[in-house]
Amino acid sequence: MSGRRLRTRFTTPPRELVPEEEEKSIQLTTPQRSAIFAVFYFCQQQQIPCNKRDVHGVFKYPSSTQSDVLKTGRCRRLQNSDEPDTRGALRQMTNADANAIATYIDNCPFEEKSDPWKDLAERAGVVKEYRDKENLDFDTQTIQKHVTAVSTIKTHKAVVKEKHTPKQQQQRYEWCILMLELRPHGRQWRCVLWCDELHWMTGPKYQKGVKRRSGDPARYDPRNIQYEKDHKPDPDTQDHFHIYTVLGYNFAWCMPYNTGNKNGKMNTETYINIILPALNKYLLEIGGEWILWQDCDSAHISKKTLNWMDINGPDYINSSPKSPDLSIMETWVSPLKRKFYERRCPSQKAGVDRFYKVWNELKPERINQTIDSYPARLHACKNIYKGLATKY
Repeated sequence: MSGRRLRTRFTTPPRELVPEEEEKSIQLTTPQRSAIFAVFYFCQQQQIPCNKRDVHGVFKYPSSTQSDVLKTGRCRRLQNSDEPDTRGALRQMTNADANAIATYIDNCPFEEKSDPWKDLAERAGVVKEYRDKENLDFDTQTIQKHVTAVSTIKTHKAVVKEKHTPKQQQQRYEWCILMLELRPHGRQWRCVLWCDELHWMTGPKYQKGVKRRSGDPARYDPRNIQYEKDHKPDPDTQDHFHIYTVLGYNFAWCMPYNTGNKNGKMNTETYINIILPALNKYLLEIGGEWILWQDCDSAHISKKTLNWMDINGPDYINSSPKSPDLSIMETWVSPLKRKFYERRCPSQKAGVDRFYKVWNELKPERINQTIDSYPARLHACKNIYKGLATKY
């Protein structure tokens, strides 16, 4: 009788060949384990010499495998066997599986929400580990696609909020109270201008997102591959430019500036000698009484800057520390950048031209709505968030 025929025949050893201690455990479930137990027990009962080397010579089971099966006394499937998998086809992913993963993601700690899809699916009790063959119905792409289809959950950049110390929280809380006492109605904020410095980068992107057909042939087509030498940014091809921007009610003004450093950090000299004089000149041309809202950047609140503004104007409001959510200008930064980066800009000049085009496409009526509802933002920070970072 050949080894293959014997392994097929002994699915479970005859009851009289099962040791008493084995009867108390669960039944044998693999042909390999059954054969090992049957051979060794038969030799023992017939008092025939038998060793693992002889068994390996006939059945090709490694000695270590024989030892493990006999020692553990539990069901075990030989991982290196070339026998057909008797467990049947791998289970396919269902809508119930996808909903279970979505539910787990909804309720898991934030730290886990960026983990790989397979890890999240396993924690949700869905994915099983298949060591001998890959289950394509539970690969990363399929899991993500199925979960997105049933729940709209997919990978996004996380919203970043400022983390405030108790002192900063109290300062923000008190600032909101003061501002609401001075200007409780939205129309009273129509004379306020919110400013900010925006920083932009042009030139080739790092890793490109290419448009191509699906499937490995197109994926590995030489025409669609970005090679390692082109993967990292070349500093010589990257241009940076910086824009000082101001938004108000039916008001939009901006000005490129250069402080001599690549990151565009504003300094006092540039602010009081270039930016503020140019803004003052424009305000005088259009007329009206305006108040400039400033964040707590060192160049905005330096003693030299405040002295200059006290003498030359305009009037100003200094925001509470770490309060981008209280700036109307900050509200429009994301839409501006999203629109800006829809097109590639190969140079600084092209980048500046593109910025002006995007800037001029801002809709004044929508900006005006955010200003008229500004007291609601202050009330939310004061009453709902108690001075902590808000959704704005």
